[in-house]
Amino acid sequence: MIEHGVLAAGLAARAAAGRPTVLAAPPGRGKSTLLASVAEPWIADGGHVMWLTAAPPDRTVPYAAIADLLWGAPELPDVWRDAVRRALRLEPGEPDTVALRLAARACLDAVTPNGKRVLVLADDTQWWDPASLDVLAYLARHDVPVLAATRNGGPADFLGRDALELAVPPLTAEETANLLQERGIGYRVAARVHAAAGGNARLTVEIARGLDASSDALDVVAIPAAARRCVRGWIDELAAPDGIWRVLLIVAVAADPSMPTLRRTAGPEALEALARAEQAGLIVVDVHGVVTFPATAVRETVLADASQEAVRTAHLLLAETATDPTDRLWHRASAARDRPDADIATELAVAARTVQRRGEPGRAAEIWLLAAELMPAREELPSHAVEAQGADASEPHPQVPRPTAVSALLLAAATDAASAGRHDLARMAVARLDRSEADRAVRARARLAVVDAAGQALAGLDDILARALADAEASEDPALLSAVHLRIAWHAHLALGRNRRAHDAARAAVRCAELSQDPESRAAALAMLARIEQLRGHSSYPRILRRALALSPEPVSGTLINSPAWLAVRFALFDDRLDEAAHHLRRLTSYVERSGSHTDRALLLRGAVEIDARAGRGAAAVRNARRMAELPGAGRSSPGPVWFTAALAESAGGTLEEALRFAERGSAASTQEQDQIFHTRCLALSGTIRLLLRETAAAADDLKQVRTLEHDQGIRDPAAIRYHADLAEALTTLGHTAEAAEVLAETRRAAERLHRRSVLASLDRAEAVLKAAQGDNARADALLRRADHTFASLGLPLERGRVLIARAHLEKRQRRVANARALHSQAEAIFRRAQAPLWEPTAKTPEPAATNQPAPDLTAAEQRVVTLVAEGLPNREIAATLFLSIKTVEAVLTGVYRKLGIRSRTQLAVLLRDD
Repeated sequence: MIEHGVLAAGLAARAAAGRPTVLAAPPGRGKSTLLASVAEPWIADGGHVMWLTAAPPDRTVPYAAIADLLWGAPELPDVWRDAVRRALRLEPGEPDTVALRLAARACLDAVTPNGKRVLVLADDTQWWDPASLDVLAYLARHDVPVLAATRNGGPADFLGRDALELAVPPLTAEETANLLQERGIGYRVAARVHAAAGGNARLTVEIARGLDASSDALDVVAIPAAARRCVRGWIDELAAPDGIWRVLLIVAVAADPSMPTLRRTAGPEALEALARAEQAGLIVVDVHGVVTFPATAVRETVLADASQEAVRTAHLLLAETATDPTDRLWHRASAARDRPDADIATELAVAARTVQRRGEPGRAAEIWLLAAELMPAREELPSHAVEAQGADASEPHPQVPRPTAVSALLLAAATDAASAGRHDLARMAVARLDRSEADRAVRARARLAVVDAAGQALAGLDDILARALADAEASEDPALLSAVHLRIAWHAHLALGRNRRAHDAARAAVRCAELSQDPESRAAALAMLARIEQLRGHSSYPRILRRALALSPEPVSGTLINSPAWLAVRFALFDDRLDEAAHHLRRLTSYVERSGSHTDRALLLRGAVEIDARAGRGAAAVRNARRMAELPGAGRSSPGPVWFTAALAESAGGTLEEALRFAERGSAASTQEQDQIFHTRCLALSGTIRLLLRETAAAADDLKQVRTLEHDQGIRDPAAIRYHADLAEALTTLGHTAEAAEVLAETRRAAERLHRRSVLASLDRAEAVLKAAQGDNARADALLRRADHTFASLGLPLERGRVLIARAHLEKRQRRVANARALHSQAEAIFRRAQAPLWEPTAKTPEPAATNQPAPDLTAAEQRVVTLVAEGLPNREIAATLFLSIKTVEAVLTGVYRKLGIRSRTQLAVLLRDD
């Protein structure tokens, strides 16, 4: 999807070339903002802008849209003056069309200061009268740059055959995040705003007005009244709005909003109503014929404005027309939710379990909640519903009495909400449990589900953890108490960065689990203890993991991140056993498919990316990172792990520049969520990438921060965060050789004690740089050869390629050019096979010769076009990639040539090759 910044640059280029352009988009997309973004630099460059617009009443008033232009009429020939006066209704009669066109051009020339070039911006042309459009088209045909904006379905081809119509896309998630960052709003909240607004610029602004830097990342984003008014206005402006409101309500409540279902439910007129709504950007229809609201604000407005009876009627209609039994039950139950009904609630419980088993935990949570709403307060679940609900929620510790049906259903809702990452649904279940007569064990389990649903954002959950601990202690259930201590350990590890405290909590979890004699509880507690002991550099962690695996070789539902099986993947990675890590990961795939947990799927994909990146499978790493970002519910999850994974994948199979951008965003997002783990990991990755991009001072700053964070967190295993060699190399390059030697010696001791072979090889590479800087080329060569052998034996091709580059530079220093060229060619071949960007940190770019010309300052759009030129794409493919016309690409390149002082694409290619 083309970004608005790139689109604005393309529009500016077309305007500069005098080519007319029409922007077409639904209301609120940001058409007027794009016009303004073109006007601002036009004026800054000494041009003049004439902005013309209209309102709905102007559609039937001839020349209303250009009245502002005509009012400034200078001294004109009589025929022209009479035409203007008649157009403005100052004289009776119809104006002469030709005379008025010429007069309008004269008026435009009169308001344009001498020596300035004019740009006409025509906004809201869907409300322009035909006579004004005729004058505008005349101006466009006669060398006046015209940029117009209209809504979808507005006037077509009114600027002539040379005009290009461009669609304005919705804001991307990244654009929304960048916009809200200026208001101090965090990335996770921005993702929720993006979902609520659907990329609609107007809705984004209105929703953001009610937010600030203190907005909780886990809160549901409220839709303010101003945003609802926008939606109402857009619907009411459409033809036959009553029919559209009715169809949109059916879409809003439908469990299956497919075209066949909607046609059966709303009748044949539904198709026309849906077409108008789609043209207005209120809904989208995918290739499978499923109708969705791109902006949840539209759905919420439709539901809020509908009467209770209208909603009930819609559900009753859908209960008759839905084809899926679960959907029919959902609608029948929703229509009857004003009174308790144990039979319907029991049916819903069975249906929820079915939905959960087919991998839809979020939908299952919604059904559990509806079942709890309909279940009478003191009812107990029948045996078949207990079985359907699942042992995790309905089979408490033998000392605890069976929970009521309502509390059991709410606990099941919270549990499935956690699997889906639906923190809002989990908190809803807990709030209802707190108002019920649920026993404290049930409440504790539900609170733990809220913690699990929060992902990495555990910083604000101190109170709920404290209440869960109090409830668990009161329940006298040691397995439950172990589970609470497990989350406390996670909180200390993740949010506080206090691994000593996490170690104490993990040991407490183990003690409680031993008392429970529950193998799954013991396995989870031991896995957490092994995790913390590994980070703290204890050599006992493999033995602890083996004990955990013996108790629970396969993960149980909803516990992948805490499972020994997942930890086996992590430890194999730390030990450089990539094939073994991949084997463990494949074994987990079937489990994750059965569980349906979005969180588990994301975890599995992150593991795959880490393995692929280290193994030199760049394309696979990028592919899996994209799959992770596109998972259902990804917008609600913690962004830090997603962007860390994307950065890692880009470094192995994309571009280093894109990798750095993702790493920086991941670090910022993790800081906002107080996620110490991924803040540190993203910072380490950004430092490494900066070193590869020759930003040595910035790399050293990042990596020094990592060293401080590592020390504060008590991390003693150098394989946990692999940054030490890069820090030493950056310090050496900056001339801080004593500090570099200290980092190398300290890290080498820890790596040797824990047998971290790849860490030791990286240290060899960094120490070789240090030795070469000190003039000991022989020792540097020996260290690099040893590192080369180690990385080759471990199957780490990118690291080996990096060593070969270092060897090539060492050979070049010693004037052995042929050897250097051969080693460099080997490295290039390795990176090429891996489809990875070349990692070449030690190469130096010569300083450009001093000139009187300022350094070229390319815009973002120009840089994107230049990047594609560098990749060898012709103009036609560049235009298709960036959603521009070929003429726009040519215009952008013309501006680039002017800035760089060159005349052709060939000269640009030479310049890029030299860089």
